[in-house]
Amino acid sequence: MVSLAFTLGAFILVVLIVNKTGATWIAMLVGSLAAALGSGLTPEAALNIVYKVLTTYSSLSLIAIVVLIKSLGHIMGKAGLIDRMIDSLKTIIRNPRLLTAIIPALLGLLPIPGGAYMSAPLVDKTGSYFSLPLENKTAANLLYRHLVYFIFPLYHALILIQSITTISLYKIIGFCFVPVIASGTVGYWYIMPHKYMTDSEQSQKQWEAGDNRLWQEFFVSSSPILLLVGLAVITHDFLWATLIAIAVTIVLAAHGDMNIFKRTVLEDFLKPLDWKLGLTILGILLFQRYVESGGALLLIADFLTGLGIPLLVLLMVTSFIIGALMGSTLGAMAVVLAIFFPIIPGGQQAVVYVSIAYLTAMVGYNLSPIHLCLILTQEYFCGDLKRAYPLLIVPFMTLIITGLIIGWWMGF
Repeated sequence: MVSLAFTLGAFILVVLIVNKTGATWIAMLVGSLAAALGSGLTPEAALNIVYKVLTTYSSLSLIAIVVLIKSLGHIMGKAGLIDRMIDSLKTIIRNPRLLTAIIPALLGLLPIPGGAYMSAPLVDKTGSYFSLPLENKTAANLLYRHLVYFIFPLYHALILIQSITTISLYKIIGFCFVPVIASGTVGYWYIMPHKYMTDSEQSQKQWEAGDNRLWQEFFVSSSPILLLVGLAVITHDFLWATLIAIAVTIVLAAHGDMNIFKRTVLEDFLKPLDWKLGLTILGILLFQRYVESGGALLLIADFLTGLGIPLLVLLMVTSFIIGALMGSTLGAMAVVLAIFFPIIPGGQQAVVYVSIAYLTAMVGYNLSPIHLCLILTQEYFCGDLKRAYPLLIVPFMTLIITGLIIGWWMGF
C-alpha cells in the first residue's frame, strides 16, 4: 500500500507543479523521484534504472527525436515553409476549422514519438485565422491526433490486443468507429465553436483570399515532413529520418546561399535545441519505469477486483486509472488484459468488453499529465492546462458514452 500511496502522490505532484509553475521538466523530474522513493526498490536498483534509461538507444533516441522535431518545426517556420503549406491547403479546404482538425489527424497516421510537435505549428497557424484561444489549440491538436489511433490498424496497441486475445483488430476498429466519429463531431463544435469564426471576419476574408496554389507547392513546402514520414516507415528508425528531414529543411531554407546556410544551422537549428524538453522526456521515462517496477499497478487492480463491483464498471475504472498512471496505451492494455481477459465472457461479448477497455485506457492515457503529446502540445502553445482539460473531457466522454451505447446494443 505504501507503493500505491507514493505512486498516486507522485502523480498528483506532477499535476500540481505543472499547474503552479508551468515548468514541466521540473514536475516530471520531481515526480519520478517521488515514484522512485515509493517503488520499494533499493537505492542501487533505483539508480540502475536511471543508468539503463541513460544508456539505452531507444531512450536516448526518443529524447533526441523530440528535441530535434521541435527544431525542425522552428526551421520550417523561419523558412516560411509552414506558411506555404497552409496557403496551399487553403485552396483545397476552405474551412479553417475543418483544416485545424484534419492536420493533426493526418500527421497522427504516423505514431512517431514527439509527433505532436509536427502538427502544433500548423494547428497554431490555422487556428489563428479564426482567433482560436491557445487552450483550444492545445485540445484540438491532442484530440484529433489521437482519435485516429482508435481505428488505425497499424497502431501498436491494437496489434498487441489482437496478439493477446486473438480477437481481430478489425472487430475492435469496427466497434470504435462510431464513437470516434461522435467524439470528433462533438469536439469540432465544442473546441472550435462558430463564435470564433464570427469574431474574426477579417481573418476569414484573408483565408478566403488565399491565392490558388497548385498541389506542387504543398508537396515542396511539406517535403521535410513527408520525407520524415516516408523514411520512418521504410527504415523504422525515427532518429535518422528526423536528422535527414532537418538537413533537407536547412537546404530549402538557405536557397543555395552559404551565408544563409551557416546562419540557419547556427541560429535556427542549434540555438532552439531545448535541453529542458529533453529533461522532461527523461523524467517521463523514469516515472514510467518506477511505476512499473514498484508494483503499484497490480495493487490497484487487486484492490478494485476485491470490491465486488460489476465487471464492466471495474474494467473501465481500472483501464482508465492504469492508462493515466502509465502514460502508455501499450503498457496499460498489456496489464489490463493480463488481469481481466481470463474472466470476461467469450464470443461477441469479448469484443465489447475488450473494446470498451481500449476506449477507457486510451482516454486515461490522453488525459494523463505524463502523456508525451499532451506535454509537448502544452509546451508549444503555453496555454492554460486547467482550461484545456474541460475542452478535452467533453469529446472523450462522448467517446465512452457512445461506446457504452453500442455495447448495450450488442448485448453485453
